[in-house]
Amino acid sequence: MPTYEAEIGADVVIENFKQFFPDSLAYSMTGGVLANIKSHGTVNLDSIDTQMFDLIINNTDIDLKLSNINADMYESFTSFNNLGGEVKIARDSILVDKLGIEWQGLNLHVDSTIVENAMKIFVLEQTNNKLKVLTKVGLDDFDYAWLDQMFPADSTAADSLAVADVQAGGQAEGETATAVAASANDGAAPAEPVAAAETAAVADTAPYSFLALGYPVEVKGMFKLGHLQYGKSSIDTISAKFNVNDTVALIEHLRLGAFKGGLDASANIEFKSDSFMQVAFRTHIDKM
Repeated sequence: MPTYEAEIGADVVIENFKQFFPDSLAYSMTGGVLANIKSHGTVNLDSIDTQMFDLIINNTDIDLKLSNINADMYESFTSFNNLGGEVKIARDSILVDKLGIEWQGLNLHVDSTIVENAMKIFVLEQTNNKLKVLTKVGLDDFDYAWLDQMFPADSTAADSLAVADVQAGGQAEGETATAVAASANDGAAPAEPVAAAETAAVADTAPYSFLALGYPVEVKGMFKLGHLQYGKSSIDTISAKFNVNDTVALIEHLRLGAFKGGLDASANIEFKSDSFMQVAFRTHIDKM
């Protein structure tokens, strides 16, 4: 069986490749990507189609350095500026370091982040593997008024809900009439409710997950916000540690400074079902 060892390097200027992107994607795209790809392995020519993913996931290292990438998109909501940082993919682990981006007036940062088993879950569809994320994320400044600008209140929402309620009520009446007619027809029960009951019984035996993603998840890390403005109130440096999995969300040392004082709080939220959770709080307030 032949063996191989390869290394590919590329210095990509994004604007030179815009002609290969769909015309409906963006007005303009600029910036650069410095890529380095290393791969090695032994190839069985009789099973190369099934071996390819294993060679890519376990025998290939990809290093991408992103430099000042800007995109003016036709959908302005997806436009961004100054995307930069480093992304490495090796042995089914994704490493993100010093990644920053400006989006809709916000400066976001992702640092020292490791994502494990992403390829197994999303490419090989091995959903028995746990998606593990260890990360540090940050935001320079945030003004609560930003939410009103990005997501203005919809004055038609109440009317839409009312119409939906009327339609739902009419549908429920129709379903009731159908059920009565079915029971009157020689007493035979329709097949669909039986199938639904069997499906519900199977669902009840599966482990509960409030995330309901179809694969187990564990996300740990730290979050930091440089400054929060809420109307006339100003809060300095919010930070917290977090640990989230399928049944528990733990927030530790949520710290903030405001009103010439400070707060240190922790919360442990345990999800028992869709309608029941247990919450434990610890709070220390100093001069607020």
